[in-house]
Amino acid sequence: MKFAYPCSEQKSLLTSRHVRSCLIGSALLVASAHAQAHTFCVSSAAELQGALDEASDGGIYNGENNIVLVVKGTYMVGSATSNGPFHYHSTAATGQFRILGGYNAACTLRTKKASLTVLDGNGIAQVLSIRRSTSNIAVIYLTIQNGETNQPGGGLMINPLSGDDSGADIENNIIRNNHTSNQAGGLFVHAGDAGDDLYVLNNVITGNSADFDIGAGAVIGNSPIASVYNNTVTRNTTALAGGTGGLYYGGAGADAYIANNIFWNNTTYGIYLTSSHVHLDNNDIGTAGGFSPVSSTGNISLNPRFVDAVGGDFHLAGDSPLLGAFPLGFANLDPDGNGSPTSGKVDCGAYNETIFIDGFDGN
Repeated sequence: MKFAYPCSEQKSLLTSRHVRSCLIGSALLVASAHAQAHTFCVSSAAELQGALDEASDGGIYNGENNIVLVVKGTYMVGSATSNGPFHYHSTAATGQFRILGGYNAACTLRTKKASLTVLDGNGIAQVLSIRRSTSNIAVIYLTIQNGETNQPGGGLMINPLSGDDSGADIENNIIRNNHTSNQAGGLFVHAGDAGDDLYVLNNVITGNSADFDIGAGAVIGNSPIASVYNNTVTRNTTALAGGTGGLYYGGAGADAYIANNIFWNNTTYGIYLTSSHVHLDNNDIGTAGGFSPVSSTGNISLNPRFVDAVGGDFHLAGDSPLLGAFPLGFANLDPDGNGSPTSGKVDCGAYNETIFIDGFDGN
């Protein structure tokens, strides 16, 4: 199986009182050489796209460490995006880019819960398209839903073209109900060797579909290290006979670590590997396909017993065999903002239900 890359912006000055920017010495971003940092606070679709334009090639803040803080609410593609996706593209040699959800109206307080900040494709367009040549991209605490496109990544597309070689950090998101007539219904994420590493952590990826393969999405790691940890990938589909409904992982990076994920109830394969550099450990896998991993330890195949999969609640029920199922690994917050245990064992998948399991008596 070979993944096909797709063949195939005027700035506007932001004047709303909700869109504020300031130069900051940010500890959140490790600055590229000589890059300043700039932050936006946005509360409408027009303000969001305006901030992305200002941070992109041709924008007045291109090349800086740009942070877009998104106020809680729903942001629809449409007139603000010319009926295309929310989009950002930078070829600057300096600067990083982050888009973060969950903020109050003043962007002074943040609630770390993905469901509170929704980017919606409205069934007419891809939801979010991000391209960067160097350094790093981060997308954190957003719900990305209802995308419709003929491009890879119906919900989220990161670095699809040659020369898009930044690192990528995709954390604590809900990516659901997106569709493409191409490949990779939910997301397409590529990280190249001109940026930082690749992280896909604590995301819920569900209800996505692709006509031409890979319902949940494709993750391509050409960065030195790739980590795909603590994700719940379920109920994704493809119309292609024998295709992969779940997640596809490929790339030529040195090492990839895929651990503590749920790959369950997807068309044919929950996880499909086309890289020989993968460590596949401590996952709940319905069916795996593709290359054999470098290591495969602790993987199981058990019904996760979600609270209400049909209703879209993918928290683990009280009788789930995945509660406290695996050794402590990549500690992180979940899409609800809950932390994982700091010792003992952890739950499998995106959500942290268990506070502490000591690993001895299971309590």
